[in-house]
Amino acid sequence: MARKKHKHTQKEHLAVEKRFDHFVTTTVTRLHNCWQRNGVILRAWAVFAMMIALFTTLLLVLNLYTGFDAWLNVVTAQMLAVALWLLGAEGKAVGTIVTSKVFSAEIITECTAIFPLMIFLAAVIAYPSRWKQKLWGIVLGVPAILFVNLIRLVSLFYIGYWFPSVFETAHLLVWQSLIIFFAVLFWLVWVELFVHRGQVQRA
Repeated sequence: MARKKHKHTQKEHLAVEKRFDHFVTTTVTRLHNCWQRNGVILRAWAVFAMMIALFTTLLLVLNLYTGFDAWLNVVTAQMLAVALWLLGAEGKAVGTIVTSKVFSAEIITECTAIFPLMIFLAAVIAYPSRWKQKLWGIVLGVPAILFVNLIRLVSLFYIGYWFPSVFETAHLLVWQSLIIFFAVLFWLVWVELFVHRGQVQRA
């Protein structure tokens, strides 16, 4: 009886090992086929994630050792003050505090375009294209995002003056979403005009 039980147990072990080997082989094959079908997309997402991580780390290091965030806030405040002055609102900037005839506010890091820029740059670098095309995306996309962010800040000053009850909603909900939307939109425009159109012309 003991000998038969041993043989039965050995057969079960062999069956388990066979099923396990089949599972591993099938899984590896499926992963390989998935990579073959979606390798370009997966590589792009991997590069995008790595670039976001790199930019975030770089920003933290710069903020820690150089006060980059404080400098960026001051520059953004000065740009906003100039824009308000050109619009006749008598904008003035003292450090990160911007005052005008319509509204006053302090500029913090979230008011700058640094986070939409990080998303845009990571997407441009990650997308499969030539470096010349990427350079065009960076050269044209960065000023465009900075300009939209300036429009965002100016509009919030006037919203704070004309519609103070909806200022927080416009600031935290509407424009936070819109600035990311514009970053993605500029990326899509770059892909269409500089990457896909170039591929069609070469074809």
